[in-house]
Amino acid sequence: MYSPSTEEGDIIPAQNNLRLTPYWTYALAIAICAFVTYYLTAFRTITWWENSESIIVAVTGGVAHPPGALIPTLLGWIITKVAFWVSNAFALNLFAGAVSVACLVILFYACKRILELSKISNSKFMTQWPMAIGISVGILTLAFSQTIWQFSTKFTPYIFTACMTAAILLAFLSWWRLAESENSYRWLFVTTLLLGLDFSIHRTNILLWPALPILVLLRNKRAFISAKAWLAGIIGLILGLAFHLLIIPLAAMRPFLNAADPSNLSRFWDYVSLKQYGGGWLINLFPRKAAFWNVQVMDYLRVFAANFFSAAGHLGILGLLPAIAGLAGIVILWHRNWRLAFGLVILFLFASLGAIIYFNLPENYFRQIDRHYMPSFVIFGVWISIGLAFLLDILRRSFQNPVLPSIMTFLIILLFPGFQILKNYHQNDGSRSFFALDFARNIMNTLPDKAIIFTNGDNDTFPLWYLQAVEKFRPDVTVINISLLNTPWYVSQLVNRNPDLPLALTSKEIDNLSVRPWPDTTVMLSAQCDPMAFNIDSGDIADSISFHILPTIAGKYILPQDLLMLQMIKINSWRRPIYFAITVAPQNMSWLNDYLRPEGLAQRLIPAISPKLNSSILSNNLFEKYNYRGYADNYIVIDDFSRMIAFNYYAAAMEGASTESNNGNIQNCKNIMQALLTRLPQNRLEPLPPDLRQGLSAICISNDSK
Repeated sequence: MYSPSTEEGDIIPAQNNLRLTPYWTYALAIAICAFVTYYLTAFRTITWWENSESIIVAVTGGVAHPPGALIPTLLGWIITKVAFWVSNAFALNLFAGAVSVACLVILFYACKRILELSKISNSKFMTQWPMAIGISVGILTLAFSQTIWQFSTKFTPYIFTACMTAAILLAFLSWWRLAESENSYRWLFVTTLLLGLDFSIHRTNILLWPALPILVLLRNKRAFISAKAWLAGIIGLILGLAFHLLIIPLAAMRPFLNAADPSNLSRFWDYVSLKQYGGGWLINLFPRKAAFWNVQVMDYLRVFAANFFSAAGHLGILGLLPAIAGLAGIVILWHRNWRLAFGLVILFLFASLGAIIYFNLPENYFRQIDRHYMPSFVIFGVWISIGLAFLLDILRRSFQNPVLPSIMTFLIILLFPGFQILKNYHQNDGSRSFFALDFARNIMNTLPDKAIIFTNGDNDTFPLWYLQAVEKFRPDVTVINISLLNTPWYVSQLVNRNPDLPLALTSKEIDNLSVRPWPDTTVMLSAQCDPMAFNIDSGDIADSISFHILPTIAGKYILPQDLLMLQMIKINSWRRPIYFAITVAPQNMSWLNDYLRPEGLAQRLIPAISPKLNSSILSNNLFEKYNYRGYADNYIVIDDFSRMIAFNYYAAAMEGASTESNNGNIQNCKNIMQALLTRLPQNRLEPLPPDLRQGLSAICISNDSK
C-alpha cells in the first residue's frame, strides 16, 4: 500500500510492521455477499419494460430500440451460449447481478485510491483494517440500496451504466494520481475511451463529458493546456464512440428484433440521433416540461431518499444514516484534499442535477426514471464509503481496548448494509414474480391458430415477442405493434417476415409512409363469412359493415397506422382471426370499437355491429386458460404495472358477470365474481380505479338484491 505525504505527488510507503489482510479478500467478500443476495432475488424469467426486449436482442443478436444497448447485447449473447444449464432469461438476469458485482469491486478500489490520494490512508491517520472495512460496508450499503439492487436482478442496460460510471471514476482517479507525470495522458485516454464506449450502453454517462475538462483543470493546469493530453482524450473518445458502428453489421444480419434498422450509415445516424423519437438527440432543455423544483428536482430527491435517506419503516431514523455518512465523507475529504473532494462534487452534480435538466421529466410521467439517476448514486456510494472508513478509524484510535471498536464495527455493519437488506429485500425479491410472463402467455392462449393481434406499447408487445423469439411459443401468431406501424422500417420488416400477412405494399409505398390528408370517410366492407368461425349466430351477420373513420390529427390528417389497419382488415376478408390486446387504448381503434368482442385479455374483430358477448369463451379464457401466479400470494410485491394489468382482468371478468346478471343468470354471475376475487383478491390491488370500484360495487349490490 502507498500513501501520499503532505504533497499530493510525493508517494511514500505505509508502515510495514503490521500484519495486513490483502485488499482482494475484502473485494472478494463484497462480491460474494452481493452476488448471493442478487442470486436469491433475481427474476427467474422476464419482467416489464426493457427487460424482455433486452433478453430478446441478447438471445437473437438483435438491435434494441434507440439509443441502443450494443455492449449489453453482445455480452448477453455470449452468456446465453455458455449458461446452458438455466433458462436464457434467468441466465441473463443473473448476469446483470454479476455486472453489478463488477461495479462494486471497481468502486472498492476507487475508494481505496481516493483515500490514498487524500492523506486519510497515511499510517499517521489510519491503518488498513478500518479503511478496508469502512469501504466494504459503504459499498455494500450501495449494493443493497433500492435502485442498484432493483437493476441487479434483471437484465437491462442500466446496471451496465452504473458499472461504466465506476470504471470511468477509477480510470480518472488513476490519472489524478499520476497527473504530474509525463505519461499521465495515458489514463486520460482510458477515461475518454470508457466515456465513448458508454455510448454503446445507454449513454447516461454522457452527462459526465463536460465535467472532465473541469476536473483536469482543477487538478493540473498544465495538463489542461497540454496538446498531448487533449489529443489522447480526443482519440480515446473517438475510438470508444466508433465501437457503436458495430451495430451496422448487426442490423444488416436482419435479426428478429431490428429496431430502426440501422444497417447503413444514413439509418445509423437516424438511429443514434433518435430520429424515431423526434431527433436532435432529444436535447430539449427549454421550456421545462414540468415545474423544475416542485416536480423534477423533487422526483430526484424522492428517489434519492428511497435509497439513502428514508425514515419510513420499522427502524425509523436509522434509515437516514447512509446519507449522513455520505455527507460526512465528502466533508472529511474536503478537509484532507479539497481539490479531489471538489472534483467528486462536480461529478455528482453533473450526474444528478445534469440528469434532472437533461431528461426534463414531464409531470405525471408514466414511469419512474430512477434508472437515469444511478451514476449519481454510484458517486454518492463512494462518499458513504469514505465517511465510514474515517468513522471506523476514529473508533480504533479512541479506544485502546479492541473489544469495543470491534463491537461498534459490527453494529455499523448491521446499521448500514444490514438495514438496507431489511428495508429492501422484500421489495426487490423478483424470484417468484411471473406477472409479465403469465400476462404474455395469457394473451397468446386467448388466440386461435394463425391469429393477428394488434398491441399498443412496450409491455404488451415485447413479452409476446419474447415468447416467440426465445421460447418458440405460438410462432403462428402475428404480433403487430400499432405505434410502430407509423415507421417505415417496422412495416418493411413486418411484410418481409410475414409473407401471408394481408398487406399489399411496395417498397416505395412503405418508404413514403407518413401522415396523410383525410376527409371524414365511411368505408364499407363485406361481412360474408362462416359464422361458426366466430361463434355467432348467422342471423347476427349483415351483408356488409361500415367503418366511420374520422381524421385523427388537427381534424385534417390521419396516421399511417389507421390506413394500414384498414388495408389489412379489407385484404384479410375475415380469413385470419384479428384481435386487439385489451391494453390498446380505445382512441387508437375508435372506428373499430363497435365491432370488437371481449374475450379476456384480447378483443376479437367480429363481422357484426355490437357483437354479443360470448360468456362461454370469456369464462373459459379467464378461469381455465389463464394463470394468475403471485396475485393471491401475500409475500409477493405487486408492482404498479402488474397492478394495472390486474385491472384489465377485473374489467374483462366484470363484463362477463354483468352480462350474466342482465340475462338473469344470477348464479353464473356470482360464480364469475367469486372465481375472479379468489384469483385476484381485491385487498391486494388497492387502490382500485374509481370506475372499476364503482362497477364492482354495482355488480355486488345487484347480486345481493337478487
